[in-house]
Order: sequence, then C-alpha cells, then structure tokens
Amino acid sequence: MWPEAKQICPNDENLKDLIRRQARWAEETGDWQEAADMWVQSGDYMRAITIMGERGWLDPLIDVCRQLNKNEMQAIKTCGQYFRKHGIHQYAKEAYLKINDLKSLMQLHVEMLKWDEAFQLLESHPEYAEEVYLPYAEWLALNDRFDEAQEAFKKANKPLFALRMIEQLAYNGVLERRFKDAGYYFWKLAYENLRIVQANDDGEGGAIPLEESQKKLHKFHEYYRRAELYYAYANIHKYTEIPFTSQDPTNLFHIARYLMMNVRTEVPMGISKLSIVLALAKLGKQLETYKLARHAHDKLQGFVIPKNMMDALDLQSVTIRAKPFQDKEEMLPICYRCSSTNPLLNNNGDVCANCHAPFVRSFHSFDHLPLVEFRMQDPRDDEDALKMIESPNMLQAGRKKEGDDDGWNTQSAGGTQVLTFGAMQTDLNMDDPFSRQLMNLDIQSSKGYTPVLINLTMLKQFKKEDIFVVKWPGNVVKPKFFRNMIPDVAISMCEECNHFFHEEDFEFECLKKGGCPFCGSTKNMPS
Repeated sequence: MWPEAKQICPNDENLKDLIRRQARWAEETGDWQEAADMWVQSGDYMRAITIMGERGWLDPLIDVCRQLNKNEMQAIKTCGQYFRKHGIHQYAKEAYLKINDLKSLMQLHVEMLKWDEAFQLLESHPEYAEEVYLPYAEWLALNDRFDEAQEAFKKANKPLFALRMIEQLAYNGVLERRFKDAGYYFWKLAYENLRIVQANDDGEGGAIPLEESQKKLHKFHEYYRRAELYYAYANIHKYTEIPFTSQDPTNLFHIARYLMMNVRTEVPMGISKLSIVLALAKLGKQLETYKLARHAHDKLQGFVIPKNMMDALDLQSVTIRAKPFQDKEEMLPICYRCSSTNPLLNNNGDVCANCHAPFVRSFHSFDHLPLVEFRMQDPRDDEDALKMIESPNMLQAGRKKEGDDDGWNTQSAGGTQVLTFGAMQTDLNMDDPFSRQLMNLDIQSSKGYTPVLINLTMLKQFKKEDIFVVKWPGNVVKPKFFRNMIPDVAISMCEECNHFFHEEDFEFECLKKGGCPFCGSTKNMPS
C-alpha cells in the first residue's frame, strides 16, 4: 500500500508527508525499526535518534550520526548522549569531535575513566583542570592510591579536600591499629597544614586570616609530634602483640624510653601506655638495666593487667628484685651539650637532666645522636648563615679520606696537646668559643636550656659536613642549626621530614624500602 502511494505523489513535499504518516503508522503497529528508517528518510532525525537510542540500536545510530551535517549540533549531541548512556566511548567521542564539543568530550573521558585521553586533551585546554583532577582524585582515593589522590586534589585547586581525606586516613589508621600508616598520614597532614600556611591560600582563591594561619601552624607542630609518636609506637605494638620479633632489643629499648618520656601527660588515642611499660620491664631485664626494669614493674601495679599475663609478670617482678639495683653503665645516655650522664628516664621529658637540652634521636635506632643545637647571636644573620652553609667554599674542608686516617687523633685543650689512638675524635677544643660555651655550666643552670650562640666568624671555622640545618619550606618556621660533635659518627638527615639517622641505617632502610623510613621521600636516596 505505502509503495503505491509514494509512486503517485505529485511532489517531494507530499512524499515527505506520506513518509511521516508511514512512520507514525509503524509506531502505532510497534514496528520501531521501520519507524526509525522512515523518520530518517523524512529528515526528522531527532525522532529517529530517539527511537534508536532508547532501544540501544547503536550501530544504526552511528550511521545516522555520520550522515548528519555539522550544523545539526543538537541531533549529533543527542547521539553522543545515547552513546555515553550505553558506554560506547569511541562512538561518543566521534560525535563530540564532529561538533567540536570539547566540554562534553572531557566529561566523556572522565565518566568512562579514560584518564590518558583526558590528560592529553587537558594539555591543550588547561581550563578544564578542575573538571578532570577532582574526579580523578576521587577515583584514586577509591582505589587506595591516596598519595596520588592528594596531588590530584591540589591540582584541582581543592587543598581542603586533600586535607580532609588525609585526616580520615590518619584516624582510620589509629582505629585499625595500623600505627605505621597512621604515623605516615599524620606526617602528611602536618606537612599539608604547613604548605597551606606557606602558600597563604584558603583553597578558594583567598588569603588565610592571621588567626587561622596561626592555628594551622599549631596543627603542623601537633600533627608532626603525633606522627613521630605513632611511627615509634608501631614497633612497640608489634613487639608486644607478636610472640617473635627480629627487631634489635636495644633499638626497642630506646623506642620504649623515648615514648615513655614523651607521653607523660597526654597519651594520644590508640597508644597503650601499658604496652610501653611492659616493653620496658621485659627489655630492661634483658639488657641488664635492672633499676629501670624494677621501676617499670612498680609502675605496672597501677595498671589493670590481663589475667593471662599476671602470673608471668609476678614471676618477673620477683626475679628482678634479686638483681642489683642499678643500670648497666654503658646504657646510660650522655648529653653531648654538657657531657653529663643522664638517667634512662627523665620526668621532665626527653631532655638532659642537667642542661635541659632536648636529645636529638636517630629515627631508626632511637639512640640519641651527638648533635648540639646552635643559634646565631644576631637573628638577622640567619639568612647569611644559610648561604654560608650552602656555599661550597665558605666553610672548612670536610673530613679526612678513609685511607688517610692512621688511627691517631690530636686534640688541643688549654694549650696542651693530647694524642689518643683508636677513640672517636670529638670537637671539644677549649680554645674554641663553641666548646667553651658547652662547658659553661653556670650559664646552663641559671638560664635553663639555651642553644649555643655563635656568630658568622665562628661559623666559618666549622666543617661543612658537621653542620645540619632543619629547614622547612617558606619562612613560617625558623630554621634550626646543629653541629655534629663526633665527626666519626656519620649522620644523615632526610631533607623532606627533617629527621636524623645514622648514615648506615639510613642507606640500608632507603635501599630496602625505596625511600626515607619515616616519610618515604626519595630526596636523599643513596646513589
């Protein structure tokens, strides 16, 4: 019937009208394929596209899309939407490229997780950065790639999103007793707060108010301290929870002491003071620090002890009282600031009991390092001091080469030369103003702890290899200067997290873990 009617149509307009009637008739009878074909023949592409798109006839739909003129933008865009709906990336891409709809094309790449193509398009159209990086960051976070997600949030100009994500990860690490991860994310949280203060960016294009900036800086110090505590406690938690451990008992002992002196008043969530005291009691006996072990057992009387541990602890408490009431002399720490011998635990914190100088610890073995803090007499000289330290020629030459050392060390003290063999050489020279300040006990006791004060002339006498600068990005935190008082003790410092390590430990851990053992940075990787 329809073919005969078409043959007797007097003109094209009547023919198109007849085809439209045939299309409507096909719709009424449920012959959707014929209806779509008739709408295409009549030029009513939108109705044909709707029929094909709703029924998932994508191959005929792309044929229609290809035959459309570029001016038919709405029809082509509708084709692209149907292709996106059915997950056909290639067809949708072809449709959007035909009308040069770059925004829809970018949304397509993001929606279909075609990140390589999205970033390739982003190179020539950076105005779509937020539309790419924000969903990319969320996708990375869902796939447990949190460090990459943090960087993506920054590129999307959403630093506060990154901050919230890291906060959640840090607290999740504590709740799930993954203390190593908790320490790492608290470090990232600290560094992110510092970066926001340095950039003076509130995340919405405005400057940070002074009060808010001070809060962020306070959070930096607070989170940095928590990162250190969780990083250290991860070892004690592992030691107390797992029956056998390959960790060095001396290192664990130093870690337990460090924690005990740093959680005197406030114990961070998740850290068990009972576990720390138990470790001290057990390791104290093992390392012959019997006085400390007895003190730990006395402290255990104030804890609620699990029933399965009570018999063993009672036996240990009895046996420890049969030991001498003293600590092994080699285990007692010596302050490199004032040369005084310290007890293993100090009620005032992790500082020298005599001069109150904070102990600077290796963040692997946790024994304290021969580093003494100094400060410029004139704070305005800090910048000149940094330039002098970073300059290759301003300070004295470094240590002797390994083959040049014959084992004999010569020191001058008060005009007298002293020759020693085989001992570590210290930088205590009484003709040196720096050394005289170290030994000036009257100044130390009257003023409490004060770093050694020097000037630029004194700084020029130091060896470059013996100077370490704890410097944070920007000028929001003042730099700290340290001098190695025993040059034979090789020390490394991570330039990212500013923690110190024995050089040998640092190199081994970097090779084993692929970066700094605390923050994972590869800045100081051994070559």
